[in-house]
Amino acid sequence: MIHPETALNQVISAAERRPPRALPLAESLGLRLAQAVVADHDCPPFPRSMMDGYAVRVEDAGQTIQVDGEIVAGGRDTVEVVLRTYDLARALRDAGVPVIGGFHSPMEKECLDLLLRGEQPVVICPARAVHRMRIPSAWQDALKQKRLLIVSPFDEKHRQTTAQLAEQRNRFVAMLAADVFVAHAGPETKTERLCLELLAFAKPLRMIDVQENANLISKGALPFQVHESASLPSDKP
Repeated sequence: MIHPETALNQVISAAERRPPRALPLAESLGLRLAQAVVADHDCPPFPRSMMDGYAVRVEDAGQTIQVDGEIVAGGRDTVEVVLRTYDLARALRDAGVPVIGGFHSPMEKECLDLLLRGEQPVVICPARAVHRMRIPSAWQDALKQKRLLIVSPFDEKHRQTTAQLAEQRNRFVAMLAADVFVAHAGPETKTERLCLELLAFAKPLRMIDVQENANLISKGALPFQVHESASLPSDKP
């Protein structure tokens, strides 16, 4: 009988280390990172609490409160949509496909970070005026390379992003884009209404093929797979 630590050292010395390999995030569950991943910026990039949640008492509201719906944090389909959207951003970057978007939500900002590491043109449409807008340092290299354009339909009096401006911006982006990609649109949301408008105008609308998007796909949205990004118009010669 040998000491457990001695046995462990013998096993480790005899084991062969497998070489690292690149995989999509969706296929990496249960695997070990070849090296540490360190964030180069805060996400989300603003002050936030470490926990989310709201507590409401009927006594405070003074009336019966109706629960309209439930959103489960980290649900399987939600995670799949996020991971496949990140994979799509990488695929569009590698295929050299020009991309236009608002890049406002945390997920969109992560996608923008992936896109800016490529060489294809990117157009950013903020939901505010460009006048006196602070340009993030992460955008500077792409601007110097003349492959990043910042454009806005709003005049200089609109210096703060609002929900109303964001809705107008989304329509502006959708009209400029040849193909529109929406990761997910919840039922009876502004995003779903925009998607239905686009379908009515016969604008190509692509969505991740998951159950969450089944309703819009049944109404004409195109189920989109990551490998199809290579068939989109590219800036590569």
